[in-house]
Amino acid sequence: SSTQSAVILKLPGSANLYYVFTVNENFGTIGYSIVDMTLQGGNGDVTTKNTFIASNVAEKICAIRHANNIDWWIIVHNNTINEYSAYLHTSAGLTLTPVNSVGLNLTSNSFIGYLEANGAGTTIAAAFWNDVVEFQIYDFDDATGTITNPLTMPYHPYSSGAYGVEFSPSGQYLYTTLITPGEVRQYDLWAGNNAAILASEVLVGTCSNSFNGGMSLAPDGKIYIAQYGIKYLAVINNPDAPGLACNFVDLGYNLGAGTGSLGIPNFPSDIFSLK
Repeated sequence: SSTQSAVILKLPGSANLYYVFTVNENFGTIGYSIVDMTLQGGNGDVTTKNTFIASNVAEKICAIRHANNIDWWIIVHNNTINEYSAYLHTSAGLTLTPVNSVGLNLTSNSFIGYLEANGAGTTIAAAFWNDVVEFQIYDFDDATGTITNPLTMPYHPYSSGAYGVEFSPSGQYLYTTLITPGEVRQYDLWAGNNAAILASEVLVGTCSNSFNGGMSLAPDGKIYIAQYGIKYLAVINNPDAPGLACNFVDLGYNLGAGTGSLGIPNFPSDIFSLK
């Protein structure tokens, strides 16, 4: 039941091998399994299962393409060392010695919340539920795997906590969700200095069920937002437009017979972006 249960990546240079990176709930472990799609008549089968990588990691995981446009970085937050850990994923497999960078001392339930990167792989955003630090953004070096320059976003004491983060296709705008009261905010990351970024905050909408969760950029260029216990996703129709022009729609996509929870699929950072 972790916030971001998994992210799936093809082994660089392979046409058929996929790595499924998983994180457990709470301060659990990160591990991986390998799927070979040539097996079971092309349906695929697991050949390596639950290989241990590290313990005491938060419920956050994202994948960022390396500067060489071939390899990948797998990013988690390790609370043993209060740092982010970036693992390099190459054609040889996963490098088990990570690049460690600035992080937080996560407490209470702040291990909950999404971790996402922009499509260019230069900026990371993280949500920390039930913490006085609700959201932070960082610079990311996709050549070295280092994370620097944390910027803490404004705190909203009336909320039950932060949960979702997502970037617009261009990377100009960051969107955040507060799990209750279901508010969605936009920040202009191209506004200039840190003070200008913080001052650019706009409340673009509120989910009517007052209980929203994760966000994901989709192939159609829209951002979809999970809403707990109802059969609708909220939608940001024009995420690269400023303020209310982004066109947030509360009951924007009908799931049909199913109902949503807090999660939404976790994709590599550049898969739907304008890189």
